[in-house]
Order: sequence, then structure tokens, then C-alpha cells
Amino acid sequence: MKAILMPAVLALVVAGQGANHAEVQLQAAIKAEVFDGNLKLAIERYQQIITTFGSDRPVVAKALVRMGQCYEKLGEAQTSEARKAYERLIANYPEQTSEVAAARARLAAISRAAPASSLQPHFRRIEIATTLGLAHVQLSPDGNEMAFTDRGAVWVVPVASRADPITTGIPTKLTGPLDAVGVAWSPDGRSIGFNTPSGISLIPRSGGVPREVIKVASGPNDRRMRTISISSGGTHLAYSRGGSLAESRVYVAPTVGGTPTELPNGAGNSMPAFSPDGKRLAYVHISKWERPPGTGSAPTIEGELWISPADGTNPAMASRLPGWPEGPVWSPDGSMIAFLQRARVEDSANPDLRVLAVTANGKPVGSSAHIKLPFETYGLLAGWTADNRIGLLRYNPEQQDIYRVPAAGGRAAKISAKGYASHPRWSRDGKRIYLRWETGQIGWLPAEGGEITVIPVDTAVMEREALPGGGNSVSPDGSTIVFSGGHRPKQGTNQMYTNIWTTGIEGGRPKQLTHFTDPDTRFPCWSPDGRQVAFVARDADTKTTNSTEKPGSFVYQIFVVSSDGTGIRKVTSEPHRVAWSAVAWSPDGRSIAFFTRDQTLNLVPADGGASRVVADLRRIDSLAVPGVGGLAFSEVAWSPDGKALAFSFDGRLWAVGVEGGAATEVRTGLAGVRAMYLDWSPDGRTIAFTGSRGGDEELWLMEDFLHLVKAASSQKVTK
Repeated sequence: MKAILMPAVLALVVAGQGANHAEVQLQAAIKAEVFDGNLKLAIERYQQIITTFGSDRPVVAKALVRMGQCYEKLGEAQTSEARKAYERLIANYPEQTSEVAAARARLAAISRAAPASSLQPHFRRIEIATTLGLAHVQLSPDGNEMAFTDRGAVWVVPVASRADPITTGIPTKLTGPLDAVGVAWSPDGRSIGFNTPSGISLIPRSGGVPREVIKVASGPNDRRMRTISISSGGTHLAYSRGGSLAESRVYVAPTVGGTPTELPNGAGNSMPAFSPDGKRLAYVHISKWERPPGTGSAPTIEGELWISPADGTNPAMASRLPGWPEGPVWSPDGSMIAFLQRARVEDSANPDLRVLAVTANGKPVGSSAHIKLPFETYGLLAGWTADNRIGLLRYNPEQQDIYRVPAAGGRAAKISAKGYASHPRWSRDGKRIYLRWETGQIGWLPAEGGEITVIPVDTAVMEREALPGGGNSVSPDGSTIVFSGGHRPKQGTNQMYTNIWTTGIEGGRPKQLTHFTDPDTRFPCWSPDGRQVAFVARDADTKTTNSTEKPGSFVYQIFVVSSDGTGIRKVTSEPHRVAWSAVAWSPDGRSIAFFTRDQTLNLVPADGGASRVVADLRRIDSLAVPGVGGLAFSEVAWSPDGKALAFSFDGRLWAVGVEGGAATEVRTGLAGVRAMYLDWSPDGRTIAFTGSRGGDEELWLMEDFLHLVKAASSQKVTK
């Protein structure tokens, strides 16, 4: 047979006068695979066809199938590459029905042929350029798109691009910065719900004006608990509100208006999820939140998964395991629920994934499947797609290093050793850079780079440096460092205060300058004569009166205290709208630079008075959200001659003259590094800054796990 076919194939390749050129190349690749047995050459040729003839979709689909088969023939080690080829075909060429059917059949065969020792779920990473906010990601019901928030705006992006099934496509921005969190798809995929500080809104997937359907103002600390779910037909919303898992409550309300109904059991309910048919509601109930009195130890948390009818009546416990569950999601047919099970607060980044089969009335069937995740995650599950893939968020640990770059811009260089370094501050002679090191220690390194020297600070009275806003500012005479440190008013208690401290340049017992009884006293800097320290703290005597903010919100002010801890005074007032962010004293001592909650960089007289805008950060192309805390990782530094200011914003470095005008970006030449805290060298030539990588979430898809659920459901007791 081989001898009969070969002349025909060769004739087609050689002649090819009236044939499609892509088809000719395909037959040549098939020859290398079938007749020559050169699988590696065949794979190269199939890949060239895919790259070169992308518009010839029938030929490319055939090439993907055959390329996958080549990888399979190369053995088990290449099975993952075969999967990628088949998945790419299924995702990007659905109209090529014959090839898609062949690809699905091969994927099923791969799963069946896997040895018993390898019958574990398959995890696949999705490449996405956008930083993902914790727990603010949801896959569409069909699994083709993903909704997420990025610095307060709602976006949608295809999970698979046309070029690559493991890379997302072109994102679409649906809203402006609204401080949005907690996205949720409607079951039909036509609408997306999200939280804002004032309530819950819906927006069509195709875009448009968001429609606020529920008015529920929330406090500043309940963002993580603000999960929502949309019922079948989009008639009802289930949502949770509360400052913690123990305080959260679940409500159900119609989307056309009406009084929300609270679920039974009161406080401790959170993370509701409607079943696909809208008839049932799964949610988490925290039954125990206990911290031993008078200690700083982590709390003991216990909780269960509950299921009730959609109106919340007659709830029944579905799962009770050590620890507590989070983020339940339903299978497309409503027969299973997946959730994360976290055992201890100390290990909360390492939950297990559980999948529980349930009956039509929500009763558990057997035991839940127990799946160990191969990575850390702080986020919730990102959904369960129509083709039985569960979305997960893998935590990408953050790394911070000290860099230096010419003040005019150029190529930045990393100068700190491996570790966690931030908050650089130059010594007055320019030979050292002081910094925050690892878990809150203060240290220094040579200005040209090198090993870190840790400064010993007596932690009996000052437990750790506060972050963000640690400080590390060196006094003009080079003898003293001022910083913000956390301490407990009573040993053995959980309460933590943050205040301004000083220590000698070589360390020792720190001296406490301020005595505020709250956690927000930060961002200290020296006056140029070394006699005073400016800092930002919560103003206990003032609440905001701004109509665009929640009434009674905290107000932050710039304070000044003498270097001996006496004579504390307030420099600003509520109309200055001081942001919870860094301040910097001018070299001539006359002004203090600060950020506002309106995203401007301002100067205020050091003795108090009216401020003026130096730079309008809203003119910079950014999605950063204004308000308290929105500029916590931005810093400002004066040039030594006092004629310019450098500042970090939106992960980049900027410079502006003190008389104002457009800010100019200080280029670093770094890719994937976010610029944060910074300082200007005494000679004016160099800017030292913190560069941050990671600290975000990656999207992964888990598949090939249903056999584990089937096996677990045959067991008698949920374990």
C-alpha cells in the first residue's frame, strides 16, 4: 500500500501547478511523516504551514491534527505538546468539524491511555499580559472569555488568541475606573455584574453604560468578601457583605429593585453561588472564628459549605472539613460543586481543591474528590466552563530589588543582592543606600551595589518596620534614621500601633517620636536642618465632607514633630485632601511635597497654608484608582538643587519642574518591573528606586479530573 501511495503523493508535490500551495506543503509534510518516518522534520513542516498559511484554515486544521499525532508517536514525553496542538485546533478552528472531532478523540484517548500513576488532573497555564487582581477574575460560562478587574476597571479578554491557545487574545475595556471588584457572569454570558463602593452594577458583555441594580454602600475593609452571583435569566443577585468571613452576610435581591432578603444563620455567610438552573444556592458559612485572648496568634477558623433553595430557605450542610471552604462554583450541569478548602490561616496560600457530587435537591453524594494543587493561590476559583475545565489563580510571589538609573533616564541596573529590598534612601555622602530588607529590617548596601548589611534594632519596643511607608530617611548630619515602626501597646496582645521612630545610623534601641493609637502613622522624612520630621497620619478629629466620598471616611493630614518628639503640629487641613502616601521636604525647608486623593502632586508651605498643584497625575495614561490608599506605593523626591521633583506613579518613574507643567517619564529600560519607592542621589545624577516583579495572579485551567469525582462519590462519607 505504501508503495502504491508514494508515487501519487510525490506527483502532487512535484507537479502542484494547479494545486493550492498550502496543500502542496501539507502533502510534503505528510510524506516526511508517513513515508520517511522523520517525525521531527514533519513537525517542523507542519509548524511552518501553521505559521505561513494562517488564512487557509482547512489546511492549518489538518496540519494541527497531524502535528499532534507526530508528537504522540514520539512517546509519552511529548504528550503535553500533542495536547497543545489539539487544544489549539479546538479553540481556534471550531468550524473545521472533522478535524475538531479527531482532536477531541485523540485528547480522550490520551487520557484513557495514561498509566494509573499519572491519572491526575492536567493543569495548563494561560499566558496573560495583564496583572490580575486577587479574586476578581471569572471565566464566562462557555469558557471562551474571561472578565476581570484591573485597578478598578472591568475588562473582558478571550481566553485563547487566534495565534495560540495558551495565550489570551485582545482585551476589551468595558468601564472606566470605578473601583470595581468581584466580577460575575450571567448564566447566558450576556451580562457582567460587579461591585462598586456604592453597590452592584450590571453591564452588557458588548459594552455600554453600567446600570446600578442594588444600592449597598460598603466599608473600606470588606472588599475581599464582596462576591456576587447572577441567577438564571438574570432575575436575581446573590451577594455578600462584611468586613471579614466571620462578619459577612449573604443577601438575595431582584435585579429590578426590591428589598434584599438575608439568608438564615446570620453572620458568617459569604461567597454565594447560584446553580446553573437558578434553583439552588451554595454558600460558605463560618461557624467558628476564634483567637486566643491576649495573644497575637492567628485565629482558628472553621466553616462549612451549605446549599439551599434559591430563596435561602431550608438550608442544609453539604460539606464540613477541617478548616473552611472558599469560592464554590457549580459544574455546568449542576451535579457537582468545586471549592477551595483552606486548613489553617498560616497555610492559607496552600489550599486543597475539593469537588463534591450533589443530588438534584443539593444533597451530597459520597465523599468530595481531594485534589492537591501544585501551586499557591490566595484567590478564589475562576469558574467551571462548559467543557469541564476549572479556572484557578496561581500566586506569583513578588520580588523587590533596588535599582539605580541616571536621573535623565537610561538603562537601570539592579544593585541589591538576592532577597527582598525596598525603600532606598541615599546617605548624605552618596556612598551608601539605606533600605528596608526582608521582613522589616533596616539595612544598607554600597551605592555601587553589593551585599546587604543589616542594622541591629532592638525589637523589644519596636517590632517591625511598617510597610508601605516605612521611611528610612537619613538625617542631614548622617547620624540618625527615621522610620515608621509597628509595635504592640502591651506585650502578648494582638493590637498593633504604628508610630514614628528614630535609631542611630549603626542601630541600637529606637526612640519613639509619636504616640498615635492607630495603624496609619507613616511616611516620615527629615527637614533639611534635621530639627523636625514630617509624616502622614490619620486625623482623629476630622471626617471627610467631600460629596464624592463616603460620609465619615478617614482623613489623612501632614504632621510635623520635633526631632526630640515634642511640638507636634498639623500642617494641612481636610481641604488639602492629603493622600495616604509619601511626603518630601524641600531642600530649602520652605515646602513639603505630597500627593492628593485627587491624583495630583502638590506643594504646601512647611508652616501651613494654601497648596498648589505641581503635576496632575490624571493626565498620565493610567488606570490607577484615586482615593485613600490609591497612591500608597508612590513616592516623591526632590532634586538636590530644589528645582525638580521625581516621583513614582503607575509603576513608572517621572520628573517635573517645581513650577509645574507636564511630567516627563524617566525611562529605565526595564521590562516587567514596576517602579515604586525612590530617592534622588546627593549629586543629582542618579535615582535609586524599588523595582517590583510578580505579586500578581496567573490563570491556570484544570482538566481531566472527573474520574476522581466519580471515584469519590462512591464513598459513603465526606472526608
